[in-house]
Amino acid sequence: MKILGIDPGTTIIGYGVVETGAKGLLCLDYGVFRVQTGTETSNRITSVYDFFEKLIKKHQPDKAGIEKLFFFKNNPSQRNKRCHTLGFAKTWSGSKRIHAFASQAGCF
Repeated sequence: MKILGIDPGTTIIGYGVVETGAKGLLCLDYGVFRVQTGTETSNRITSVYDFFEKLIKKHQPDKAGIEKLFFFKNNPSQRNKRCHTLGFAKTWSGSKRIHAFASQAGCF
């Protein structure tokens, strides 16, 4: 099973693709997608969509996980930018389930 993980930042969106197997998890791909500060909302959404569409076509994940929003509770502008990534992920998923997860502080 292939799993896509997304960390929906405001200008830097992290991602990773892993595959489960007999030997555990295998890292297939990881990195960041950068959105230039000040990018118009419509261009931001389009660029995020195009990037993840290519990534998904390449890896064909079975499931996806996305970090829960918690950091920008008092800053709606920043929260909304992160929601663009979440919106894309939910659009892509269709019938597939997307799991939201909390960040684990100090895990690295």
